[in-house]
Amino acid sequence: MNVGGTSGSNAVVNTNTVPQFFIAADTKLDAIDAPKAGRTAVVGSHFLGMLKLQQAGRQTVFGDGVNSRGVVANLFGWDILYSNSLPYTAVLSMVTQPTDGDTITIAGVVITLHSTLIAAGTTSGGWADIRTNVDTTRTFIRDLINYNNGTNGTVAGVAGTDFTDVSAENRFLWQKRGLKAVDSAAADTLTITGFGDISVSETLTPAADGFTSRRQDSLFCVRGCIDLIVQIPPKIEVIRDPDQFGDIVKGLLGYGKKTFADGAREMVRIKIAADTSDWS
Repeated sequence: MNVGGTSGSNAVVNTNTVPQFFIAADTKLDAIDAPKAGRTAVVGSHFLGMLKLQQAGRQTVFGDGVNSRGVVANLFGWDILYSNSLPYTAVLSMVTQPTDGDTITIAGVVITLHSTLIAAGTTSGGWADIRTNVDTTRTFIRDLINYNNGTNGTVAGVAGTDFTDVSAENRFLWQKRGLKAVDSAAADTLTITGFGDISVSETLTPAADGFTSRRQDSLFCVRGCIDLIVQIPPKIEVIRDPDQFGDIVKGLLGYGKKTFADGAREMVRIKIAADTSDWS
């Protein structure tokens, strides 16, 4: 089922195409005779917003059924779940050394690229050094992102010399989105990953450089496609506390999650273009 665009490209979500995603997912699942009952769409804020706009002109109670589990409503035969933790990927192409003062904005936090050392605390965003070459510049941008998300990813440069940290508030925003950056000298790219509806932009002077791909993945599936496996049944043991009048209660349970082959066939991955003008 075609929802518009070209093969191999991320799908654009708007009020015209949003119902077609449900039809396309139905087509995929019907082809393997997957159960009709329990079909569930896990979507992000942008997808849900387009769906609300599409339904706004119709007599529907859509949007009135939100509960603590994130279930919005049932539409087109699908339970719709809202999640702000869907995987996000953006690829920044940087072939040419940027100009002093160029910026990269990630989830509302501005990174300014400088050819001179900037004192800590000068900006609430962050800065990366561009005094060497474009490959080193990309690594310092990578370092800045990963440094401000704890140990999430490679950091080879020196904070305060090659890059700076960001404000505590902005660091919280990045950590909440689980941001991570990986650079590739061979491809002249910086790949940024995270979770949720993230917007990115840049003001790089070289016209050929910029974000070449921005994508968020949604999941359309049959409920129960992911199994919770109990390896060690629940065990409770009660012993007397030798140091006081009381009992010590100890519990043991071993479990994990697993997607088996039959469950994987009941999952449809939707690659949504996150570079349209209405995304941010």
